[in-house]
Amino acid sequence: PVLAVPAVPLVLVPPPAPPPPVPPLPPVEPPPPPPPARVTDEPVIVDAVPLPPAPPVVLAVSAPTAVAPPPPPAPLLLPVCAPPSLPWPTVPVPPEPPNRPPPSPPPEPPLLPLAVF
Repeated sequence: PVLAVPAVPLVLVPPPAPPPPVPPLPPVEPPPPPPPARVTDEPVIVDAVPLPPAPPVVLAVSAPTAVAPPPPPAPLLLPVCAPPSLPWPTVPVPPEPPNRPPPSPPPEPPLLPLAVF
């Protein structure tokens, strides 16, 4: 289905007027020079003036120092365990045989006579 959209009348708004020009600033006159200092024998007490923070000290290095790259991270070794839901595997033990005589030792081979020359 196609919905019909009612026509909206188009209203044209005139562009805003440009801002008024800014008047130039009056020239700034330099301050008058300070009066000359008087030379006296009296001690002059000067209030302590805070100094700006000192710049960081940079040590000059004669030759560029080679920085070794960091070693690669060691592989993470995790212990191998059975899942907690499964029991450890067991090896079946064969049942003991009923009372049987122990197997007889194999017969010894016959001794061969040694020929003496």
